[in-house]
Amino acid sequence: ARVERSEGEHNLLRYTAGGPGLTTPTTVQLVAAHLGAPVRGAPLQLTLLPPAFGPGLQRATAGEAERFWVYLSAAPRVAPRGSNAEAQRALQSVQVELRNEDDPSARVAVTVVPPELRALRGEAAWAGAADQLAEVRYTCTSAGPRWRMHVSVDGAAVCGSPFGCDVRPGRPCLARSQLHAPWMGAGQLVAGGEQQGVLQLRDAHGNECDVGVGGRVTASLTRAPCALNGSTDDEVLAEDDGLANATATDLGDGRYGVTLLPRRVGRYALSLELDSRPFACSRLVQVLAAPAEAGGSMLHLPASGVLQPGQWNAMRLRCADSCGNSSAPQQQESVRLHGRCLRGGGAVQPEHLVLREADGAFDDSAGEFVVWIFGWPISRLEIGVTLDGEDVAGSPAVLDVAAGGAAPG
Repeated sequence: ARVERSEGEHNLLRYTAGGPGLTTPTTVQLVAAHLGAPVRGAPLQLTLLPPAFGPGLQRATAGEAERFWVYLSAAPRVAPRGSNAEAQRALQSVQVELRNEDDPSARVAVTVVPPELRALRGEAAWAGAADQLAEVRYTCTSAGPRWRMHVSVDGAAVCGSPFGCDVRPGRPCLARSQLHAPWMGAGQLVAGGEQQGVLQLRDAHGNECDVGVGGRVTASLTRAPCALNGSTDDEVLAEDDGLANATATDLGDGRYGVTLLPRRVGRYALSLELDSRPFACSRLVQVLAAPAEAGGSMLHLPASGVLQPGQWNAMRLRCADSCGNSSAPQQQESVRLHGRCLRGGGAVQPEHLVLREADGAFDDSAGEFVVWIFGWPISRLEIGVTLDGEDVAGSPAVLDVAAGGAAPG
């Protein structure tokens, strides 16, 4: 406040208050003294009211009702008792508009409530000016920092107008938040590899939340019932519930990084939750096997551990990915067989070492093959299988041919 003094028979105190930066009512004391002694009535406590003030003047939350007040000065503008039309005519000189600098066509409905139609009970600092304050109410559903509140009285903009108004997003909405990921369309994941996605939090009006929510966002990947297709071995059927296969990381800007690491093929329920309440973008996903690798594949020996002489013997070859899921190689030609005779030397002839698809011999899963080998009497054979140039597990295998048996046929 600034105080001016005029000399003469009477001392006249004039003060002005306010300014572009003053948007909060302020209580001050006015002290007057004559010849060093306080005059009667001093100090005087005053409440300085800005031209416009209140929590909704410069900050709002999308979708929530906001309000602030416009000081109409000492000129009486109390709406007369009667119809609402009469009350509005009494306030024709108060104009309030909320505009967006990025979208000039955007407008927000604003209601100006005449002083007589509004009560300020309980707000003692303003009680003396209750008949000089117009209440402004509005609800803005579009979040953004580029809103401007234009306030004018008697055709002139009040001091500080237009006021910058930052409309913040509302609380995250479980139905409007979205998960963005390249695999969302088909809903298919590949076993053994990290799958990335981003959960964008949005409020009920679709505004992107740009700060943390203050709650706990979690992600989980749970096997759906009867979802073990593609798994054939006991070790593959084993559950990995103890392994972390889904995480949600707060990126600090209203987004969460979602990382999935599925290991077993089948159908899974991907659940994204905020404080144990599920987001609508939670969904079922299908985990597919990755291409077969030598490290995950295995050559199984005959149950007897020996080859029967004079006949064809079957050995099981199971091709699998790095997580142990049955998987066909990208090209069958990448599977190679080789063998040699450890007694007498020499290589096993190609016509006596043949690779065939399982064709129901064990099951019809992809990646299942049968290695057929002819057992020559009284011999020891070394049999090897490579996938993409690397030996599979169990290869090379040394097998004896049982004594006796029929002649080659």
